[in-house]
Amino acid sequence: MAGIMKKLRNETERAKFEAARALRLQREQGKLGQLQNQRKDHVSALGEAVWELYQAGQVTDARLVSICTQIRATQQEIVTQEQGIEAIKQEQPPEPPSCPQCGREVSSSDAFCPGCGVAIALSATPLPAINNTSTQSCPQCRKPVRVGAAFCPACGARLTA
Repeated sequence: MAGIMKKLRNETERAKFEAARALRLQREQGKLGQLQNQRKDHVSALGEAVWELYQAGQVTDARLVSICTQIRATQQEIVTQEQGIEAIKQEQPPEPPSCPQCGREVSSSDAFCPGCGVAIALSATPLPAINNTSTQSCPQCRKPVRVGAAFCPACGARLTA
């Protein structure tokens, strides 16, 4: 029985040691992390100080000048990128094309207004065609025409009396 008690006491002491060691290790790793963060802060402050000296024309070391030149180029790229983002935010959707005579909306594939039959001169950048499932065929050119159109948008033929 004494042997079991001794073994149990030894295992308890070993477990206490392992727990204390794990706690010390965690505490020291936390201190190391704090020191590494302090170093990063100091290096960043050093970089800011060198940057200020560079802008004042007081840096002559070739390596530092090279790094500062890269920083300046990166800053310009950031400004350009920010301007591009702002331009995208300001974009407005294009207005759909319309007939210059009657104002009816036309598709980019229409050569003639389906409402009044006037010839359509669309911009060089065509917009997607207006999808309409209700179509009929033009009796003259046999191209699809929206139901209710007075003129064929492809050939300009009158469709209704």
